[in-house]
Amino acid sequence: MGPTGEGAGFIDDEKGAEITDAFKVQIRTMVEGGVDVMMLETFRVLAEIKIALLVTKELFAGPVIASMCFSDEPASNNLCAPAKVAQLLCQWGADVVGVNCGGGWGRVGEGGPAAIYDVAEEMVQSVSAGVPVVALPNAGQPKRVGQRNIYMATDDYFLMYAKRLYKSGVKMVGGCCGTKPSHIAQVAAAARMFGGGDLLDWAPSTPSPHASNQPGADHGAGRRARASKNRCFHKG
Repeated sequence: MGPTGEGAGFIDDEKGAEITDAFKVQIRTMVEGGVDVMMLETFRVLAEIKIALLVTKELFAGPVIASMCFSDEPASNNLCAPAKVAQLLCQWGADVVGVNCGGGWGRVGEGGPAAIYDVAEEMVQSVSAGVPVVALPNAGQPKRVGQRNIYMATDDYFLMYAKRLYKSGVKMVGGCCGTKPSHIAQVAAAARMFGGGDLLDWAPSTPSPHASNQPGADHGAGRRARASKNRCFHKG
């Protein structure tokens, strides 16, 4: 689930209520559909992802991934460094924290795997050992060629940064805008190099009473999710 587009600027009570209602409609639909994991992605505004997290934890008993998108200009959207962002996401109930898309943190105009690596590495160092970090970079910063956006990251470049991400302590790596099956094949190869592929029992941090009453909810120790020590997956 992504942002509403209404999070920019000051979120007063009226706008906050509208955003909350929009998220509730989506989350209830996904819960009724039987989703196992909820991912909040490409949020640029902390106030909006806080609303999304609180609503998700209220309505959904499974694990929640919260992923921010950082601007090329460090202070333009979040006003917080990646370390602080990761800590706040944990405080608000995220079971997994991370970064996706193409913007960086101080790498102005570069974006892509290198910029995502910088953010993810800082997040890994700022959270407790039990909190997994996810990273889903774009296939580089797109170049405008005629009427098309061309993503420049090669498969080998993606492999290099997938390995660096896993080595830094990131537990789940995937791809965002511009990634192709060949990019993701390289991420999967990197995951295998680092021993990925385990099955983990994963209980959500704070299952809600509301969510536990949903049809088909897991009342045991938690859903047995397909995961790994170094998980590869592809977003979008």
